Amino acid sequence: MMKRWRWSLAVGSLVSIVSFTAVAQDAPPPQQPAPAPGDATQAPPPGYPPAGYPPADGYPPPQGYPPPQGYPPAQGYPPAGYAQPGYPPQGYPAPNMAPPPPPGRSGFLAIIYLGANSYMGSTGNGLGTGFRIGTILGGMITPQLSLNGELTIDVLNVKDSAPGVDTTAANVDFAFSPLVHIPAGAIELVFGPKLGAWGLAISDSSGGVTDQSSASGFAFGLNAGLFGHVSQSTAVGGLLSLTVRKFGEVCSQPSGFAESCSSDNLPSAYKVLGITGAVIF
Repeated sequence: MMKRWRWSLAVGSLVSIVSFTAVAQDAPPPQQPAPAPGDATQAPPPGYPPAGYPPADGYPPPQGYPPPQGYPPAQGYPPAGYAQPGYPPQGYPAPNMAPPPPPGRSGFLAIIYLGANSYMGSTGNGLGTGFRIGTILGGMITPQLSLNGELTIDVLNVKDSAPGVDTTAANVDFAFSPLVHIPAGAIELVFGPKLGAWGLAISDSSGGVTDQSSASGFAFGLNAGLFGHVSQSTAVGGLLSLTVRKFGEVCSQPSGFAESCSSDNLPSAYKVLGITGAVIF
């Protein structure tokens, strides 16, 4: 009886093992977790790509991908002489941020100046700094040379008049004053000689009686100025002028008498320095 029970237990165990093995063989294989999107480190599934197909472009990525910051471009790229297509547009020059220098002058020229005069040496005794106004008018014959006429009016500051005498005096110069123009970017240097004639008028008034006197002669000197351009045709700066006036004739006319003139025993020449602000057109 016991022997029969043992054989029954052994046969039942064997049948259970065989049934479990058959069920395990028929079960589907376990599912692999799906790779995360963009995960370039996941290997492709087995059997990919199919036989006869080249591997996917760029896969697997090289070691060290992505490239470090500042990674140089591939050798030979961009090609030599490459330029962005369509820039600058055809027919347009390349952009230039530097403003062009003012062009050379042409045509009509005008300089207006205003400032002070100072009589130099012994001829300046009894005279203080006076007022000066004038103009230079002419035209450009080349971009660097102008031919001009100059008119200068000096008001003399008489300081040693006799007691009770009111003295007024003014001098006028007419001169030929060519100028050389040297542009340097926004700066323009001008200089040139002057040659012409001058005339002086003096009036002494006292107690209702006025005496007149005058003098005239020829003048020569030099003008020099430095200007800064504020537009293509206008510049502002300063003008320095040194003029030597030689006496040619001196006249006097006391009140109630006829005028008398003389060219003998005349005073020596005198020098006048003019310092003015100026505008050139």
